[in-house]
Amino acid sequence: MLRRAFALLDEPSVPVLVDHPVVIEIEEEALACALPPRFDASLPPAVDEARALRAAFDRTLEKRGVTSVGRATDPDGIPDLVGLLVRIAAGEKWDEVGLPGDPISCAHDVRTYYEEAAVALAGGVGGGSAEVWFSDVTEGGRTLLSARRQMKEQEAPFAFWFYMAAGARS
Repeated sequence: MLRRAFALLDEPSVPVLVDHPVVIEIEEEALACALPPRFDASLPPAVDEARALRAAFDRTLEKRGVTSVGRATDPDGIPDLVGLLVRIAAGEKWDEVGLPGDPISCAHDVRTYYEEAAVALAGGVGGGSAEVWFSDVTEGGRTLLSARRQMKEQEAPFAFWFYMAAGARS
């Protein structure tokens, strides 16, 4: 593969676009980690789940000493932010619910909070499998993807809804 890549440097005109004959597909499986029990059945499931994950998030934060949450809100604001995503997923206008930042930053903070909590729940394992776990297993992930679909239907700017999740997620 490297030989083929370096050979492109000898092409007389640019840009050069050449298909590589080998396709590398990576199948990520969701983490195998149990979610904490819900505390308050009167809350939307995704909000209650986000609240229940706080202890796991804090364990990862204590171990690492740093978090990537903070583009739009801090860890204390994640359940409220998830609540706003619940409202968008239910059909409220994305630009009227009072997101604390742009939708991409909000989605980043929610995904990161969950994925950092997953590190503690799964015993230090993270990476792409944490993203799959978030999107496919958690209420928060399903809510974010539903909010993303609603924003697309509401004709939000492409970048705002598209970059809320990995491009392959729908």
